[in-house]
Amino acid sequence: MDEKTQETEELPELPELPEDKLGCNNRLKREGRLEEAYRFKDNLIAKYRQTGMKRIEAQHRGWYDMMVKFPPDEDEEDLDESELPQPGNVNFSSDVEWVYANFGIKVAKKSAPNPGAYAMLLWAREKPDDFFKTMMPKALDIKAKQAGTSNQVDQEDEELGELEELLG
Repeated sequence: MDEKTQETEELPELPELPEDKLGCNNRLKREGRLEEAYRFKDNLIAKYRQTGMKRIEAQHRGWYDMMVKFPPDEDEEDLDESELPQPGNVNFSSDVEWVYANFGIKVAKKSAPNPGAYAMLLWAREKPDDFFKTMMPKALDIKAKQAGTSNQVDQEDEELGELEELLG
């Protein structure tokens, strides 16, 4: 029997983790608390090991205690449909600008202009390089085209007004 097998056979019953480790890791990363939580967990594991606790038990208890100390943010919990922002007038470039403006701060789902903008924010935090390389340029192009179209319409209106004066 190897040391690892022997170690697990002698462990006391461990508390069930409140969430899976990968999900917890991803959530803490999204919330911007991963580094702080891992420092907390790693310090606990070291303290548990110093008291003579077996490695596997110390790790499990460290994860458990970290998940209890760093539970999901209230805003991170799933909301029912009535609490979600309604789609309304969805504007891609405005949504991208909202994501950019809220990229590094804690944001409640309810404050998002629409569900897609909030989903884009979560995605952008997970993949910032993709957001800045793809979404920002697209949004800026759309905004520039809209501004160009707006200027063109204004210019055409002005020319029509001048024509009407001449004919008038």
